[in-house]
Amino acid sequence: MKRIVILLVICFFFAAPLTAYADAIVETDNAFYNRHRSELVSLGREFCANGEDGYTSVKKQPGSGSDQGILQNGEDVYIQDTCLYNGEYWGFTYGFSGGWIKMDQVLVLYDGISFAEDHSDEFYNYEGNYDELEAAGGAIIWPWPGAAEQMISFDNFTGGDYWASTAWRDEDGREWGFVSGIYGRINGWICLSDPLNYDLPVVGPLPDPRAWEPDKLHVDIGQSGNPMIVLIIVLVAAIAVGTIVIMKVFWKRRLP
Repeated sequence: MKRIVILLVICFFFAAPLTAYADAIVETDNAFYNRHRSELVSLGREFCANGEDGYTSVKKQPGSGSDQGILQNGEDVYIQDTCLYNGEYWGFTYGFSGGWIKMDQVLVLYDGISFAEDHSDEFYNYEGNYDELEAAGGAIIWPWPGAAEQMISFDNFTGGDYWASTAWRDEDGREWGFVSGIYGRINGWICLSDPLNYDLPVVGPLPDPRAWEPDKLHVDIGQSGNPMIVLIIVLVAAIAVGTIVIMKVFWKRRLP
């Protein structure tokens, strides 16, 4: 149970800040996206096209018949948010002036969330004192332990700046710590045993892209029986009826 909680926390922190940052700096003219923005589920992950016919279609809105763009199989695409529409999962990309892709037509590329899914049973709570980090006076943040490219580096990064919530030890005994919310948007791993080493061994080859599976609750916004809409209607009706009853009681009391 503890490992499951750690995995969920890491997946949440990897996705949420990145999405919030992107939402803050990018706007879209996509009408469906703007109309249902509050009902979408944040994702923020890289995918590659994997359509049955050798390509993946980008639609103006979920369920649309006409294509707004085409992605050849193997092409990468960043999917910002997802929704469930008439029983099918769709992802929104800012590419092609903003469009929608069926999630069963893409594969998720290996990333920090993939690493967490693969190694969650090896994670543990970090209880060290950041000796190596403090001695180095800086750190490199990697998307996952063994990644080929760093995310960002700091010359004055210390353990007191951002605490490692979760730790993991690689096969060579190096201890890694997961940090989140740096600059409000960066989540990644620091090699606590060797914080400023740019030449750490690269783990490879990476696992193949995999099918995406939703890990958050989606409400089907394409169904007329949307429970959220029904709830809102019921609440509005209840308030209206309650207001009428109160007014009648009030005026009755005022009548001689």
